[in-house]
Amino acid sequence: MNYSKRTLLIFSAAFFAGIFVSLIFLHFIIDSQKTDQFTEEQTKLRTTEQQPERFNPKLLSWKLAASSAEWEARDSGVSFVFQDKIWTMGGLDGDAKVQPENKVIYWEAPHFNDIWTTEDGANWKLEKEKADWPPRRSMSVVYFKDKLWMFAGWSPISGYQSDIWQSNDGINWTKAVSEAAWLAREGQTAEVFQDKIWLFGGVNYDEHETKNDVWYSEDGINWRQSTTTIPWSARWDHATTVFNGKIFLTGGMNLSGRTFKDVWSSSDGLNWELVNANPPWLERQGHSLVVFHDRMWTVGRLNNLDDGDKVNDIWYTEDGINWQKTETDPSWLGREDHSALAYKDKIFVFGGMGADWRWHNDVWASSEQENGSNEITLKKNTKEPVLSADSFISVFVASGGKKQVLFQKNKDKQLPLASITKLMTALVASGIYKSDDIITVTEKSLNSKAISGIYKAGDKLLFSDALRALLIASHNEIADAMAEQVGKQAFLDSMNKKALELGLSDTQFINAIGLDPAPGNDSINHSTVFDIYKLLKYMYENYPDIISITSLEKFRLNDADGNLIANITSTDKLLGRQDIPFRVLGGKTGETPRAVQNLAIITESPCGGKLFSVVLRSENSFDDMEKLLQYDKNSYEWNC
Repeated sequence: MNYSKRTLLIFSAAFFAGIFVSLIFLHFIIDSQKTDQFTEEQTKLRTTEQQPERFNPKLLSWKLAASSAEWEARDSGVSFVFQDKIWTMGGLDGDAKVQPENKVIYWEAPHFNDIWTTEDGANWKLEKEKADWPPRRSMSVVYFKDKLWMFAGWSPISGYQSDIWQSNDGINWTKAVSEAAWLAREGQTAEVFQDKIWLFGGVNYDEHETKNDVWYSEDGINWRQSTTTIPWSARWDHATTVFNGKIFLTGGMNLSGRTFKDVWSSSDGLNWELVNANPPWLERQGHSLVVFHDRMWTVGRLNNLDDGDKVNDIWYTEDGINWQKTETDPSWLGREDHSALAYKDKIFVFGGMGADWRWHNDVWASSEQENGSNEITLKKNTKEPVLSADSFISVFVASGGKKQVLFQKNKDKQLPLASITKLMTALVASGIYKSDDIITVTEKSLNSKAISGIYKAGDKLLFSDALRALLIASHNEIADAMAEQVGKQAFLDSMNKKALELGLSDTQFINAIGLDPAPGNDSINHSTVFDIYKLLKYMYENYPDIISITSLEKFRLNDADGNLIANITSTDKLLGRQDIPFRVLGGKTGETPRAVQNLAIITESPCGGKLFSVVLRSENSFDDMEKLLQYDKNSYEWNC
C-alpha cells in the first residue's frame, strides 16, 4: 500500500472518531545576535588565513552527528536558533501507539514540554525538564522584537491551542494571550516578515476544518486577518520560509489527505503568486524549507519503503521557480515532521517520524564536498591603494557565513560616526514604532542642527515614511522627532543597550542624529570600522527591510494624509552606479566637520556572498570607497 493511501486511512479513521489529530513540523531560523570575532592574524592588511570555501550545492552530502541524542525520540516539536544555540522543545513519541496498518493512536502518545539546547548538534543540554506551558506538539516559535513567541499546537491536556506565550531567555515562559483572534489549530506555519509575525493555514479536526487563512501581528498580542481571498487551497503540514525578500509556501495536505507540491510566493503577505505549479519533486507534507548558501532548500518527506519510493531527496532553488536536485540522496531515513535548520554553516536535520513508521532522535549535519581550489586568494605583487580615510575595512562574507578581511587600516580606532548613527536610530525605532504609527515634527525637533528645511511644526508622518526620510535623505529633524516622542534619554539608552547586546564594545551614542557637540565638548557619537561592519551585517541578516530602504535612490515623501511633502534623494552617490566593481545593496553616509566624511555600504561580490565596506574620516568617502572596491576586485583571485 502506498503512503498516500495509508495516510488517507489514518485521517479517515480519526475524522469519524472525532478525536484524531496528526503531526506537524515547523522549523525556524532565528538568528541570534552573535558577533564576529577575528584574531590579529586574521585582521592583517592582507590575510589568506581564513579562506571561504567555494560551495557547490549539487555536492551537498550528510554526516551523522548523533545516532541517539539525549532527548527522547519525537516528531512535531519546534526547533530554532537562538543565542547561538539550537533549541528544540516539545513534540510527541508515537512509537508505542502504532497499530496494525500503521494506524497511530496519537492522542494517547507521550507528549513533551522539555527544552533542550546544543552548540554542535551532537551534545545536548536539558535546559528545563517541564516548561511553564503544558506538553504539546505542532506549536510555532518565532523571535520577534527581542523576545521568543510561541503559539498554537495541540496538547493532550487541553486540545487545540490558540494561546500565546513569550520568553526572554528560551527557558522561562509567560502566557501573554489565552485565546488569540484566530481559530485554535496545529499544522500551521509562522514567519517574521516586514516587521510582523505571520501565521499561515493549519488544521482543526475537532471543527473538521483545514485553513488557508493568513494572519499577522505587529506586537505578538493583537492579530488581524490579512485578506479573505487567499488563492492557495486550504492545507496543513505545509512549509514556509522568507527568501529573497518574499514569503514562500510549498506543499502540505488537505482534510481528506491529498498532498500538494505547488510553490507560492508573496512580497507583502496579502497578494500571492503561483510561481511553480509543478516542480520536479513529488508531493510532500511534513517537510521543511531552509535558507542556506543563498538558496532555498526543501528537506524531508516520508518515502514508502515497500514500494521503493525514492523521495528521500534534497532539492534547492535560487529563485523559487527552477529547482535542482543534489547528486547524492541523504543516507538518513526518509521522514516527516522532523526539524531542519541552518546553523554554523550547516543544515541540521533531526528527529521526526521515519518511513519505517518509527520515531527517531538521530541528528544529521550537511557536509560540503570539495570542488576545486575553494579559495579567494590574494594575487602576487598587488599594489595597495592610497586612501585618504583615517580608517577603513572591507570584509567578504561568503554565502555560508565564512568571513575574510580583504583590506583594512586602523580597524579598532574610535572615530566620530556622524549620520551613520542613523542605522542604530532606525534599528531601535523599528522596535518601538509600528509602520502606521504617527511621527510628529515638533518645534524642538526643528531646532536641530542641519535640518532639511522641508518640514513645519505639526507635520505628521507615518513611521514607515519617516524611516525613509531618516535613511534615504538623512533628515536630522526626523531622527530627533523619533527620539523625542518616547523621551530622548530613554531612546538613547536603548541605542547604547543595543550596541552592547551586539558586541559593539567600541561604540557609544550621545544623540540619535550623529551631530558634532558644541566647541569644547568631547562627547561625540563614536565607533570603529569593525563595529560598523558588525552592525551592518547584523541588520542585513536580521532586518533586511531596513537595509532595503537604504538602497532607494529617490522617494516621494508624503504626510500621514497623503499630501506631498517633498521628493527626497539619497545621500549615497554610489547607488545605481554602473561603473563601480560591485552593485551597492544599501548602506549609510555621514558627514560633519569633526567626522569629515564617512560611508558604510553592502555590495554584491563575484562569489555569491556579500562585501561589507566602511571608510571613516575620509576627505572624499565616495572616491575612497571606489578605490577600496576596485582593490577587492582586482587584487584577489575570485575562484568561484
